[in-house]
Amino acid sequence: MAYLTFRILFNRWSFNGKPQVAQKVLAITSSVFSLIPSSKLKNGVNCLTQRLLNMMSSEVKPFYISQCICKLLTALARSDCKHQDLESQVEAITGMLFSLLSEEVQQSDAYSVENHRLTLKAFSTLTRLYSDQLVTLLPKATGSDDPGKMVLALQVFTTVFETVPQTKQLQREVINFTILVIQKDHKPVLKALLNFIAKLSKHKCLDLPEGNSVIDYVIKISKSDSLNEEGIGIM
Repeated sequence: MAYLTFRILFNRWSFNGKPQVAQKVLAITSSVFSLIPSSKLKNGVNCLTQRLLNMMSSEVKPFYISQCICKLLTALARSDCKHQDLESQVEAITGMLFSLLSEEVQQSDAYSVENHRLTLKAFSTLTRLYSDQLVTLLPKATGSDDPGKMVLALQVFTTVFETVPQTKQLQREVINFTILVIQKDHKPVLKALLNFIAKLSKHKCLDLPEGNSVIDYVIKISKSDSLNEEGIGIM
């Protein structure tokens, strides 16, 4: 019954120009994911991802999209369900999550706050399922000189880093990502960067040979006037 509801509501209807209808369908669909056998749910990933991508450019509130992605990934992760359809959509889902995370958080708007929380939760779940791919995809956000994208990538890495096995290969990839951000030398990124470095230090990532460059940077920045612990809010 749950799978039939999913197919009728989501696969068969067009929501173009109907954001209110789309939001109701997303809410209902999100609520039934946990009731659908993973063997059936995984078969709807491609279609679902495409529909969500189309909604990203619509007037649908980001909260409903992030909730849908989060509930879908949670349902699949519960059964440790890895499938080629989901794997093929990891990059598309990652792109949507970054867009959702870039939405400015309005503390007075519960939907805005929940969108941010659910997006980070979805990133954590996706990382548990496909940690190797996420570690490769997240640094792509720093490929441009956009400080905002770098801050988002650092926020995500800070959130998901502890949710995956701490292998030496993962730690090297993350250290190289950190060095890349350091080389960009964007001041608006400093707070997020130092918070992330503190997380790496907690897990002894800086003990790796590659960590020397990061330590040198921290020493250098600590001697400069740009480091004001109270002002940048190091956690």
